Amino acid sequence: FLSPFERIVDFAVIDRDFDDSKGELTPKNTFRRKTIERNFTDVIRTLYQRTTLSVGGAEVTVPNWVFQALGVTAQDLRVEGDTLNFIDSDAALEIHRISDRAIRIGPVIYQYNSKKPLNLGSLLSVPRLWLGNEALVAFAPLEPEQRSFKRRRRLDIFWDKRLDSYTPSDHDHQHLEALLRSNTPDLMDLHRAALVAESSNATEAVTAIRTLEHMLEASDPDIVEESLRLLRRASQNPAKSVIRRAFQVLATHERGPGYREMVRRFLDVLPDLFDGDTIGLLAERTLNRDQLHAFFAEAESRWASFEEPGQIEVAGSLLTFLAEYGAHHPTSYRRIRAFITGAALTAAEDDIRSAAGEALEYLRTGFRTWLGSLSRIAVDPETGFEYRWDDVVEFADDIDEDARDRLLGALRSTPMLREGIFLFSRGASVNLSDILPGGVWIRHLGTDHGKSVYRVAVKTRSRDQYDLAVNLNRDLESFQVAEEIDWLVVCGSFRGRVPLVEEFGGWWPDHGLWTEEFIGGDTLNRALKRIARKPENLDQFRNLWPHTAWAALAAFVDFWDRTGRRLEIADPNPANVVVPMHDYQTDARLVSITSRRAFSSVTSMMLGFKNAFIDVIEQQYPRLEGMITWALPCAAILEIVGEREGVALLEEVLADPASEAIPDLRTQASEFLASVRHRGFLPRRLFFAAKRFRRWAALNPDATSLAGATTLQEIYTTYGLQALSENYPEARARFFRETVFSDAPLHLAEGLDQIITRLRQRDLESDELSAAIADLRAHLSLEKNDDYFLARLSYPHLRPEDEALFVAASTGGGQQSEMVVTYEDHEGDLFRIRHAISAKEIGRLHRLFLAAKLSVQFRREHRFLVAVSDRGQLMGGLFYEVNTEARTAHMDKVVISDHFQGR
Repeated sequence: FLSPFERIVDFAVIDRDFDDSKGELTPKNTFRRKTIERNFTDVIRTLYQRTTLSVGGAEVTVPNWVFQALGVTAQDLRVEGDTLNFIDSDAALEIHRISDRAIRIGPVIYQYNSKKPLNLGSLLSVPRLWLGNEALVAFAPLEPEQRSFKRRRRLDIFWDKRLDSYTPSDHDHQHLEALLRSNTPDLMDLHRAALVAESSNATEAVTAIRTLEHMLEASDPDIVEESLRLLRRASQNPAKSVIRRAFQVLATHERGPGYREMVRRFLDVLPDLFDGDTIGLLAERTLNRDQLHAFFAEAESRWASFEEPGQIEVAGSLLTFLAEYGAHHPTSYRRIRAFITGAALTAAEDDIRSAAGEALEYLRTGFRTWLGSLSRIAVDPETGFEYRWDDVVEFADDIDEDARDRLLGALRSTPMLREGIFLFSRGASVNLSDILPGGVWIRHLGTDHGKSVYRVAVKTRSRDQYDLAVNLNRDLESFQVAEEIDWLVVCGSFRGRVPLVEEFGGWWPDHGLWTEEFIGGDTLNRALKRIARKPENLDQFRNLWPHTAWAALAAFVDFWDRTGRRLEIADPNPANVVVPMHDYQTDARLVSITSRRAFSSVTSMMLGFKNAFIDVIEQQYPRLEGMITWALPCAAILEIVGEREGVALLEEVLADPASEAIPDLRTQASEFLASVRHRGFLPRRLFFAAKRFRRWAALNPDATSLAGATTLQEIYTTYGLQALSENYPEARARFFRETVFSDAPLHLAEGLDQIITRLRQRDLESDELSAAIADLRAHLSLEKNDDYFLARLSYPHLRPEDEALFVAASTGGGQQSEMVVTYEDHEGDLFRIRHAISAKEIGRLHRLFLAAKLSVQFRREHRFLVAVSDRGQLMGGLFYEVNTEARTAHMDKVVISDHFQGR
């Protein structure tokens, strides 16, 4: 029996013998292989060409490895109408081109809209394509390792659906039952489960789903990945019970960006997916933050499409599920409460707002049930005496009797304190027995906007301290309180954004009060008064004033955006915002949202910023006058709504007749827009981080590259620029361009600008940045300093002190830049790590593995990293492969030469 690579796939009869006069034979009449290959190149090339056939209206390519694996030649393959078969074999494969976008192979329809010939090798060796297609499996009885080739290229053919259901046999049933007791499934076991999952017998199909769920516990990541794919495919089963069971498994096991798509697909197939059993089962499981947000996004998408039949009911079922989940999971309560409250406030359809209101009440009741009943009496463990809430509470002298009675009454009869502490401390639980007598101190902070605000400080026996704010209603109507609380909830936790106001705790209508998180800090007007006491401090504040104004105005814009752009702060003045006093701090917060008004236009809102905020401060502090132009309110808008939408809003401002009468608005807004269109928007953190570095560089003109890179890295970390990458994928490249490459040579500057534009337009993925820079660098002759910083832009993990350089490697007849990083071993000798740059080097690495008695098989999809000594000796290496779809890399084995081990 011959191995696949030893089998004859094809042959040719040449028209002459090998001739020693042509250099094809040695004096001993043995063959000179290289000469023969050169002289018979044309003949040999035809033997390695893929076989392409026309079958059922489709062009099908059969690569040579298929013939090798099956032990047949190309001449053994026959086409009969829509059928492909081998001579002397009963196996046949039906192939029929249905349309430009679809092709039937056996019992399965695949999406295939490529004009290229269909590669039969992909169908046979990519599990997601052949699992569940018994005709493909029977046509080519391959070895297990041949059924799962790793590929770096994206496939252009996808499983669509099966034409008819599968009828399982008794053997299938027995096999699946055995698999439920096995911990080492293989791909053929998966194939069996995939077939049964396509059965019209719901009981048998559910058994297959249980089997696939069991396979998710396998140690082989490929088995787990393919099991998830097959579970997604179960959405095509005609039985509701099968669809629901597959979804229940996927809802807790699926991960990554495809989660939302999975939820959407199952809801499209089965709108009543969330029945009582599914809701109850999933409510008992634990979902991560991204999974929850996928349900948020899907619910919002459904109610936004309320005009389509059935979408309101689907959205309602999602709200019901989220309320049930939040009632079971207190750590998710705040996020879910904020989302459902947002639905109750902003959804366009009455039925959705009504469903959200019911879900919110259920959620609140469930959470407070979880909190448990209130302790009214506790026992001091040291003295054995009983004490009550009256014994632990102390009031400041300026608190009136009415407030004392209402506050103490709430503490006696509600878990107000326990609820607030749990929500604001992210999970701490405090009961009366945890508090020392006199351990609760209540102080009056102020009265305004129809309410009084009190600070409640709690000290426990374990010496922990907790603070919360209690708002006591004085003059507000109940509907005003309810509306303010709803907006507090939305502004506190909103779609992953940082809180815009103090986090909301709970509303206790019987006592006319509600709790909020207490966070200290001066409002902007108080901070400025303190700074202005010394003129030199105000001069220093001039550098910070643009950041402070930007952060404050962005907070006002953020409120408008979080209300669905229906409301704005009526008086956006400096007394109503707490702004960080350092430009690396980012979170501004609103003091109160009680004073609100209906939004009219962006022009009017921007004018309000100018009159109530900028002009007020400049009049009080003339040294700050003239530093803020209309570009800053424009930037605040883009900061919140994003570049594309922000540009559209500012274009509306320019077209608004009201803007013509506002001095300088149109001119400065047009200049701002021109800059954004040319180079893109620079978000606040990035803008001031770059400004900070340039200020450092101006003060240190003789700084070394090492010092520059150290400062660059510190600023990048301090300003949290990595967090910008999701919304601004060009952030890191832009930071380097605005700092160390601000005066770069023309060709380098243009190349970097092109890369930044591609990143901004998402034509270039962030993980492709290093390849793009390598390609740019391969066409330029650069100074050492530019190479130094290009290396750090390409590879963020490089430390400033790491020695790294680019080298040129030949690839496909061209040149490509490769990164080389230099390290020092334990004996002080230098060595370099880089990709292998020649076949000879890969061969040397393979011999190292063999010498270490490590059995390895290199494949064409593998990549190789090697460690090379200062003298050019191969010290060791590893090989890995990249999964482009999952954006992951899998490292197989590492080897170190015996001579270099321990160093």
